[in-house]
Amino acid sequence: MRVSILKNDPGYSDAALYCTAYLNGKLLEHCITADEELGIVIVQEYNKDGCPKLNSNKTRMRTTCLSGKIEIHLPDKK
Repeated sequence: MRVSILKNDPGYSDAALYCTAYLNGKLLEHCITADEELGIVIVQEYNKDGCPKLNSNKTRMRTTCLSGKIEIHLPDKK
C-alpha cells in the first residue's frame, strides 16, 4: 500500500493525514509519503529546535527519503 499527503502523488488520499507510518518498527513523524511495497518513506526535515529546514532557495521544506520495512496503519473507522 502507498499513502501520501501530496496531491500529485499516486498514493494521495485524504485519509493519509490520519494514517501512521512505521519504519523498522519505529513510529515516524512528519511523514509525507509511505510505500510498503517499495520500502520507502519521505519525511520532512526539522532542525534540533523543531523548526523546518528549507531548501537552498528557501522556497520549500527539505525532505529525506528513508528505506526499510514500512508499515502503514490506517485510521480506525468509527
